[in-house]
Amino acid sequence: MQATQWKNQYWYSYNDYLTSHFGERVYKLTISAGFTCPTRDGTKGTRGCAFCDMRGSSSFFSSNQAQLEIRKQLERSMPHIRSRFGANKFIAYFQSYTNTYGPLSYLQEVYDGAITVPNIVGLAIGTRPDCLPNEVLDLLNHYGKSRYVCIELGVQSFRNESLQFYERGHSSEESIDAIQRIKRFSNIHISAHLMFGAPGETKADILAAAKTLNLLQVNGVKIHQLMVLKNTLLEEQFKLQPWELLSLENYNELAMTFLENLDKHIHVERTHAAASHLDELIGPTWSAQRFLPLNSLKQMMHTRCSYQGKNLAH
Repeated sequence: MQATQWKNQYWYSYNDYLTSHFGERVYKLTISAGFTCPTRDGTKGTRGCAFCDMRGSSSFFSSNQAQLEIRKQLERSMPHIRSRFGANKFIAYFQSYTNTYGPLSYLQEVYDGAITVPNIVGLAIGTRPDCLPNEVLDLLNHYGKSRYVCIELGVQSFRNESLQFYERGHSSEESIDAIQRIKRFSNIHISAHLMFGAPGETKADILAAAKTLNLLQVNGVKIHQLMVLKNTLLEEQFKLQPWELLSLENYNELAMTFLENLDKHIHVERTHAAASHLDELIGPTWSAQRFLPLNSLKQMMHTRCSYQGKNLAH
């Protein structure tokens, strides 16, 4: 096993990164800013990506209420997280739907609503590769001069066949272009989100994804399994032509392969996803477990003397 200061020994966790960056524990507070997506508003579709349900869908807040609404959401969340975890600094996480998809004036209004709240030390902005015009990047870069700003980019896959299966409406080439353009703005961090388990996807595809992220020099990554949920396009596809969902062991094999070939300086925000509404989960069934998948990956990596970056030159 590699000698490391990582707390969990096997990969560079997001908590390790944040503690190092801020000098203390920092927590994300999830908020909704009333955005939609181009796959829902008719630009590229009306039913969303194949894996996405309608939960949380909304429209813009009125222009004179947006800042107040963001502030209220953050102020409601802070006391619980502060008392439970002892955290005094927070990152405002714009998570639901595409949080750079709107007029620049509205984006500035909702972002300002977050950064003016005391103890908010950063912004995390969830978005798509095809919704990042340079004027938005310039705005986020401006915020990044005085605080932490991270774009959480829904890449999902660097395999175009998988993106078509997910009905994403963008290509792998657009993801690479978006990351390269973000890199030109020195005050913005990048966390790429990937999903494993599309039909036809192989271990070689997962290995290629890790190598691509290394070359692009992203700051962080999230990985998780493909889940089939009720009331999604994926459910309809699964009923018509079911495919084999990943077992926990097979998923962990892919995750371990990915991590062993991931640059050790890229922090890992997530390795598994847990279904938030168990009655809506079709599969894989192990997605109902919150801690078992994570612990089983750590056990697999321990048994095989595995760790992040193991297969890279030192």
